[in-house]
Amino acid sequence: MEYRKNPKNGDDISLLGMGMMRLPVADGKQDQIEEKTARAIVDACYQGGVNYYDSAYYYHDEASEPFTGKALANYPRGSYRLATKLPLWDMKSLDEAKAAFETQLKRLNTDYVDYYLIHAMDKDVFATFRQLELTGWLDSLRRSGAIKQMGFSFHAKPELLTEILEHYNWDFVQIQLNYIDWEFQNAREQYEIIEKKGLPCIVMEPVRGGRLADLGPGGNAVLQRQAPGKSIASWAMRYVAALPNVLTVLSGMSSAEQVQDNLATFSNVTPLSAQETAVLEQAAELFKAAATIPCTQCRYCMPCPAGVDIPGLMNLLNKVAFDGSTFGLRQRYPHFPEENNASHCTQCGHCESVCPQHIPIMATLEKLVADTAPAAD
Repeated sequence: MEYRKNPKNGDDISLLGMGMMRLPVADGKQDQIEEKTARAIVDACYQGGVNYYDSAYYYHDEASEPFTGKALANYPRGSYRLATKLPLWDMKSLDEAKAAFETQLKRLNTDYVDYYLIHAMDKDVFATFRQLELTGWLDSLRRSGAIKQMGFSFHAKPELLTEILEHYNWDFVQIQLNYIDWEFQNAREQYEIIEKKGLPCIVMEPVRGGRLADLGPGGNAVLQRQAPGKSIASWAMRYVAALPNVLTVLSGMSSAEQVQDNLATFSNVTPLSAQETAVLEQAAELFKAAATIPCTQCRYCMPCPAGVDIPGLMNLLNKVAFDGSTFGLRQRYPHFPEENNASHCTQCGHCESVCPQHIPIMATLEKLVADTAPAAD
C-alpha cells in the first residue's frame, strides 16, 4: 500500500481509503447491511494496509456508522483514521448539531473523529453553517481532541469553494474527482483552488459510483487492448492517484473482487504514460458519446416520497444508453417493479434539491414515461 503524509498534521494516510456507503445489503434494503460479507471486506482492506474509513450520518439509512464502529472495534484505535460527516442541511440549531455529533460518537464506538466533515457543502448548507455560527463549537471540539481535522465535502461551483475556504480555518476538502469530471464538473479548478490554499484533497467518486468501471463495449475494448490484464476501474484509480495533492482516494467497495483489484492497483501506483493518457481520452469520448446520465448511485435522492426508485431508473437508462436504442428501453422497463416506476413521480422536486450531480431528475422521469408509453393505434 502506498501512503501519503498529511502536511497539516503528519498523518500517514493510505492512498486508498474505504468509503462506507456502498456496502453489500440484503434484499436491496439499504439499512440491512450484510454484516458477514461487509466485515470481510473491511478486514481485507485493513489487512491490505487501508487505514482511512469514511462514513456519514445518513449512509445506508443511518446503518453505516453503527456498522463501521463494530467492524473496526477489533483493531487498535490509533491504527486507522475515522471520517464521518454532519448533515447540516437537516439541522435547525446549534443544539441539533451538537446532539448529532454525540450520536455519531456513540454509533462509531469512539470518543473522537479523526476527519470530520460538513456533508455536501453547497450554497444552502454554507448559509446554514454561518447562520448557526458553528465555528466556535467546532474550534472547541478541535481543542479538546474530539475532532482532529475539520473539513467539508463539496459538489458545487468553484466560486463558492473559494468563499467557503476563506470563511473558516479548514484542514482538508473532499471533492468529486475523476477523468470525466475533471472538466465536466470543474474538478480541475476545484483541485487547483484547494492546492493553492495549501490543503490536502480527498477524492470521492473516483469511479463515478461505478460508472467508470464499465465504459460500454467501445470504451472497454479500447482500454482492454492497451492493458489486457487490468480492470477498467483501475484506469480511473490511477488517474486520480497520480495527482500529488491527493491525500487519499475513497472507494465504496461492495465485493471481495473490488477490494483485491483496488489493493493491486494501489500497491504499486504508476502514473499514466502519455500513450495511456491518449488511450484513456479515446475511451472517455466513447463513454460520453453514449449520453449517459451522470448518476453516481449515491442515493441522496432516496427515499422518494412517492416511492420511485430513482437510482434504479437512472441505472436502467444508462444501460439502455450503451445499447443506443429506445427499443431496448421498451423491452426492459416493463420488468421494473411497477410500484417503483417513473409514473408515480409527483414532481415534488425533493430529489433535485439534494442531487449532488444536479441531474434534471423530474424531466428525465417524465421523458421515460413518454418514451415507454404504448404506441398510438
